[in-house]
Amino acid sequence: MERTTALFVDADNVRVTVIPVIVEILKLEWTPIKMRAYGSQIRPRQKILRDCGVLPVEVIPVLPGKNSVDLVLTIDALEELFCGQADSIAIASGDSDFTPLALKIREHGKPILIFGHSFTPPALQRAATNFYCIGWCQQDPARQGPQTDCVECSAHREPSLKTSELLRSRMVQLIREITETHGEVTIGVLGAIINERDPIFSPNRNRLASPSSSSHSFL
Repeated sequence: MERTTALFVDADNVRVTVIPVIVEILKLEWTPIKMRAYGSQIRPRQKILRDCGVLPVEVIPVLPGKNSVDLVLTIDALEELFCGQADSIAIASGDSDFTPLALKIREHGKPILIFGHSFTPPALQRAATNFYCIGWCQQDPARQGPQTDCVECSAHREPSLKTSELLRSRMVQLIREITETHGEVTIGVLGAIINERDPIFSPNRNRLASPSSSSHSFL
């Protein structure tokens, strides 16, 4: 019997370039009947989304500087939970703010599939029925050969890098994405956007002075 799923992607937290990989993994066991990606600056990235059948959802902030992506994604996921037809719900994000949503979905008897990264908080990983680590540094999916890794453990195994090297890789990637969507920005604005997009750069978590000061060291 066909098992269906609905995929909700936090495009401000997950690389859009890995979404085709996520869709590929989902299709191994599930039939996606709804796929949406939410972002505050998603227009420049919509082609890759549409090419893999994902509907881009541009989220306009209610107030300047206030990111509403998480809220809009959560509302749509709950609507699917209570009113939709999908047998499971999949969320692509490493943001711990989705932990209560994942737990609520499980409470109502539906599998919750989380696609995150190696820095995804343990609380969100454990809230998932299945957690898939997609990593930061995947190659272009079109250039990949057949995968032999266990999908339950890792869709594409990450390089065995030290934490500092992983942070540097992620920081460089974020800076590129931000400059592509926002153009030239000051270091202060850059730090604020990085902190909003990825909690891994929280000073409390990595003993960094701030995202903006750490960006100085990475540049």
